[in-house]
Amino acid sequence: MKTNRFWILLLICFSLFPEDLLGCTSIIITGKLTKDGRPLLLKQRDGGNENNRIESFHGEKYDFITLVNSEYVQKDLAWCGINEMGLAITSNASNNLGNRENGGYSSPKVIYLALAKCKNLQEFECLLDSIKLFVPTNFGAIDAGGGAAYYEVGETNWTKFDVNDPSVAPDGYLVRTNFSFSGNMLEQNGIERYRAANKIVAEHLGKKDFSAKWIFNNICRSFRREDLKHDLSKLRKNVGTSTYFDESKYIASQYSVASVVFQGVRVDESPRNAVMWTLLGWAPTGFVVPLQVNRILPAYVQSKNDTDLNSILCDQSIHLKRRVFIKKGNLKELDKQLLFGSRGLLNNIRGIERNMFGTFEKKGRNFSDEELHAFYGKYNNEIMHYYQYIK
Repeated sequence: MKTNRFWILLLICFSLFPEDLLGCTSIIITGKLTKDGRPLLLKQRDGGNENNRIESFHGEKYDFITLVNSEYVQKDLAWCGINEMGLAITSNASNNLGNRENGGYSSPKVIYLALAKCKNLQEFECLLDSIKLFVPTNFGAIDAGGGAAYYEVGETNWTKFDVNDPSVAPDGYLVRTNFSFSGNMLEQNGIERYRAANKIVAEHLGKKDFSAKWIFNNICRSFRREDLKHDLSKLRKNVGTSTYFDESKYIASQYSVASVVFQGVRVDESPRNAVMWTLLGWAPTGFVVPLQVNRILPAYVQSKNDTDLNSILCDQSIHLKRRVFIKKGNLKELDKQLLFGSRGLLNNIRGIERNMFGTFEKKGRNFSDEELHAFYGKYNNEIMHYYQYIK
């Protein structure tokens, strides 16, 4: 009876405070480490709400696109996004910078205001200075002028970590999860995800060919644990097809609900070339879609209609995710063969995505509206054909 009570209480806590307990994973990689010289900013979102979609806004000064909860209708919040000036912002709940129940400005409120009003990191900093009370948060941001930084924001002040500063980020990248380096370091919520992400990037540094595709395949879909020295995605002959899944410790957490990689621009190109590479739903069962501000957005990443606010793509990813987890009482096991096998889901999804990445990287930024519409239509057909095939 005590065990059942424990799990019931745990589930109640997850539903009430999903962002605080589960958090997110973020990485900034500067252009000196990428194969095309463009910076990258990751937001792997964890939360209790599985349904996410894309929304476009006409802000006070600038237009922008953003990730939102599907039931969201107020039009004054943004969980991450990018505006027409090339400013992209993400956030991670921070649990060691103060009281998160203080009634201050939440991260979605700050991000919405920043995308609507700010064109670069300097203006974002001015916005932060104008706000008197925050819910403690780590904000990640890149802009079209080469700016790249994390802002660890406490209740009433903030600390900047400039990823372009060798004394701050000697290797040209930084990782954040749900603790802040300017906070109480005895509290390190999300340390397992931080160590895994940091190690994966560090191991690849010498190649200097980081890309959005690399981040999705190696970070967003990672089942690696540095503390346990294992990777669930590595199939071995003497290991069963299923493995107990400790939900909150992996980057590809059971509670991951969306993955977004913002690919900024070089200082010599237009902000309109920035891309919001977006995966709605659970990363191992979803598909990446490239999006840009002030361009057409495919219908399948937006709400279906006025009464069903979920996106088709997110619904499909969640449906497939249900097949990957095997319930064993109060625990869940991961069906490794279905997910990681040679004919498993990830190999097939990556194969379809490979063609999409290649096509868009070659010409996508120069697509006419007609060509972009055709590109989205063809990709949608491939995605839906696959989802139907594996039902």
